[in-house]
Amino acid sequence: MFAYLMIGFNAVMPMLVYMLIGLFLAKTWLMQQSTFRDINKALFAILLPINLFTNIYRSDFQQAFNGYALAYILGIALVVFFILALMIPHIETDRSRYGLMLQGSVRSNAILFGLPLGTALLGENNMGMVTIIIAIIVPFWSIMSVIGFSLYSDTKLSV
Repeated sequence: MFAYLMIGFNAVMPMLVYMLIGLFLAKTWLMQQSTFRDINKALFAILLPINLFTNIYRSDFQQAFNGYALAYILGIALVVFFILALMIPHIETDRSRYGLMLQGSVRSNAILFGLPLGTALLGENNMGMVTIIIAIIVPFWSIMSVIGFSLYSDTKLSV
């Protein structure tokens, strides 16, 4: 039992430390908000695609790919989306916030947290399926977020 706790601790603690460092830098004004935006742009535009490519390149897809797991994850994502789409109107009274709440609920930080967590739990050589799922689920959530915004829009949109 303690071994499992330590695996979880070792996987989550580095991310927590990074967030605390960022919070400290923001609160003490050692870094300006514009610097955080620039670092964020560099991460998403340069470093994360390189990381995804490297993980895919190193992976043995014959061994790593699991179509059932991918279908399961996409199915669960759809179920969660529709459950939230039905629940949010009962939780929030301001209709203009429905789409925003739905998007905020489903749009995950899979790249920011999924890759480091997967690497910590599985090791760098076993990240093939995690990378495939992230490469599919991130655009999937973007599409679902657009659908969520259009569901609650006052104007009717055409396909």
